[in-house]
Amino acid sequence: MKTVKIKLFVSSVLTLTGRKKKYVLGDMAYGEYLIYEDNYPKYYLNAIEVANITEQAKGANAAHYIELKLRVFEHGLTLQHRIYGIPLGKLEPEWLELKKLPDSVFESLT
Repeated sequence: MKTVKIKLFVSSVLTLTGRKKKYVLGDMAYGEYLIYEDNYPKYYLNAIEVANITEQAKGANAAHYIELKLRVFEHGLTLQHRIYGIPLGKLEPEWLELKKLPDSVFESLT
């Protein structure tokens, strides 16, 4: 499986269960998505590189289409980062190596 090293921005968040990290892409990340599992980035997706996304999501919300495919592919994966609390400090850059989302996700239910 291919991996990619990307720069993410991390902030600490104080929640009811303790301090957690929140990972986000930069503002200029058009067509790029982080796929989370248990609020930690597991996969990276560049929608422009995947032809099936642009063909199937014409006139629709691409993020909604990807979310539907993730539900079929593997339970527990999501585009949403569900960490709620009080932000502590500013965003700090951090480099992570993530797997690219497998193409087989978009082959089902096309």
